[in-house]
Amino acid sequence: MQSNSIRKDSVKLLSVTILSMGLSLISLSLLSHFRSLDEYGTYSQIVLITSLAYSVFALGLPSSVNYFLAGENNIQKQTTFIQTYYMTNAFLGLMCGLLLLLLMPFIVTYFKNDLISQFGFALLLMPWSRLTNAGIENQFIIYNKSSQLMWFKLRYGITTILVVLISYFLNLSFLTYMIIFISTEVFFSLWVFYISWKITGIVPFGCYYSFSMLKKILAFSIPIGISAIVTSLNVELSKLVATNLTDLKTFAVYANTSKELPFAVIVTSISVVLIPHIRRLLKEKNYIAAVALWRTSINLTFIIMCFLSMFLILFAPLLIKLLYSSKYLSGTNVFMVSSLIPLLRLTNFGIILSCIGKTKYILWSSMITLILNIVLIYVLFKIFGIIGLAMANLISIFALDVILLIFTSKKINIKLVDILDFKFMLKILLINALIGIIAFQIVKSLSLDSFLSYIYGILIILAILFTYFLCVRKDALKDWQLLR
Repeated sequence: MQSNSIRKDSVKLLSVTILSMGLSLISLSLLSHFRSLDEYGTYSQIVLITSLAYSVFALGLPSSVNYFLAGENNIQKQTTFIQTYYMTNAFLGLMCGLLLLLLMPFIVTYFKNDLISQFGFALLLMPWSRLTNAGIENQFIIYNKSSQLMWFKLRYGITTILVVLISYFLNLSFLTYMIIFISTEVFFSLWVFYISWKITGIVPFGCYYSFSMLKKILAFSIPIGISAIVTSLNVELSKLVATNLTDLKTFAVYANTSKELPFAVIVTSISVVLIPHIRRLLKEKNYIAAVALWRTSINLTFIIMCFLSMFLILFAPLLIKLLYSSKYLSGTNVFMVSSLIPLLRLTNFGIILSCIGKTKYILWSSMITLILNIVLIYVLFKIFGIIGLAMANLISIFALDVILLIFTSKKINIKLVDILDFKFMLKILLINALIGIIAFQIVKSLSLDSFLSYIYGILIILAILFTYFLCVRKDALKDWQLLR
């Protein structure tokens, strides 16, 4: 029963992730279509600023919810943790916002955008809002309320989309849109306090704040927080450089076309099932079986990700028009380079190191990659311009995967060729390259600039998908059966 419950919760959590990512993508797509490049560029800069600030001030606190609440039956300890957690979060969030306001002159100068000064309220409230919302998912899961989590995410996503649509149809200014958007963020953050109280029976703010509990929380969360800061910098670094070295319109184009589409959820869905089995095998010191299971999952994911990369590159202009509008077509090359990233998101390459407790190697790998990323960004930008930033990001992700694989290989004494099936991967790459070349010639011969382009596109996609399925069917079914 417990195993079935875990599977059900895992499926629900995965569904929530897919739903949340889908609604977020729709919201950003609509915003891209309805707002000018300058407005969307300003929005992207605000999100970039607050995301980086959040990663620093969060201190890994959201990760502590699962550690301190799961399996804890003592009401007094639960109360002490929840009140300490939320009151510390609120303090850190507001301090973060106030610091951003104090740094406003520097921010405006670095980002070369005077419009940002109009949105001080966003810089003040967004870090607090994000910190408040960050730990609620774990609370929903811990207290077996995953269905309620889905409804919460659904309401939030739909509300965000409605705000974009209402602002467009009422012809509201960008400033008015941002005021409404931040107001909804604040509303949902306040709702989080109410939800926490309802599902735990504990008021989030009260007199049970404990400095000794805070010390325990920070001892657990700060190492995770440091890793999160490094990861966040790795992800956002190219945008941070792009906004300073280019104009606002170019940054807006780069911010959208370099964005990773949410295909990582495929890896997440496999990892949810995989991690418990790998952890069990590693605990039994059965490294060969653990790696064999991991290798099979990588093969299966590669079949999917390779096709997705080929699909994104083949239909890049059409997808940019559909997702972001024709205003962003100048970023087609950036989009195509970023479309290769799914090939590197085959798995959590630190999964074995994490399961055997060697997480320090994951942090070291991230720090090495961050240094490499900084060097590559400036070198490749000078040589290739804006596309060089996307190339630097791609190379850095590849380097991180390689470093993690090398550490994994050494720690469990397994050869790299036993982890990655290079022969199989080459075969799948060649199949995709061949299908892609043929499909490209077909697409090139058709006029895909009218409404019929979407119909042509759908028909070509279906033909490609069917052909690809015939080519990889045996391998995919074999790997799927092994995973089961």
